[in-house]
Amino acid sequence: SNLINLGAGVGNDELNLSQVKLEAYPNPTTGVLTIQRELVTHEPVPIDIHDAQGRLIKHLVILPHELQVTVDLGEERAGLYLLHSPLHGWTKKISLTHQ
Repeated sequence: SNLINLGAGVGNDELNLSQVKLEAYPNPTTGVLTIQRELVTHEPVPIDIHDAQGRLIKHLVILPHELQVTVDLGEERAGLYLLHSPLHGWTKKISLTHQ
């Protein structure tokens, strides 16, 4: 079943939006966060950042010719934030700390 192999690799399938791999670092972060994709596609990658209460605090887009985007969360309150790319089904928890 495909459910067992989620994220195990693309195999021989055509690359599609749901298979774009995203990373966010550093985690935890003190403010500036980089969100990076593995390879350039012809599609923009929208990313929403929500706080722990579910409020949308930022909306970002990695443009088709870009591999990464940076965002400064330094003005936000310390705590957990959720990064979500609805087109890709990608979600990541980020911890924001202030030094």
